[in-house]
Amino acid sequence: MKPFTKEEFNYRVNQSMETLYTIQTLALKTQELNELNKNLKEKIQKEIKAKIKEQFNYQIPIVEVQKAGISTTWAKIENELIPLQEEFSRYKEANNLWQTQNKEYKYEIKDEKIVRTLDDEEIVL
Repeated sequence: MKPFTKEEFNYRVNQSMETLYTIQTLALKTQELNELNKNLKEKIQKEIKAKIKEQFNYQIPIVEVQKAGISTTWAKIENELIPLQEEFSRYKEANNLWQTQNKEYKYEIKDEKIVRTLDDEEIVL
């Protein structure tokens, strides 16, 4: 292997310096892009949470029931659920929580298959 001339040596050093500069520049750009990506993801998450809070902003009624009509020995006891159901039904209607949909499903056996019918649409089960 022959030794480099001064010009060859300087040329190779310059090439190495340019390559190093390019690598450093790419590393900085990658770091900047990663930071932008992270910030964008955080912004998206905040916007999603805000939208969810806006669209699902309602109270959830919670009640503790001590007696549900049956004891641990299967004996019939006081039932707090019946008056609670009546109270919640009034609350639901007063606050227009949701509309009850009364759908009538019809089940038949056709060609040895169970068929469910709703609004004249048949689905083979």
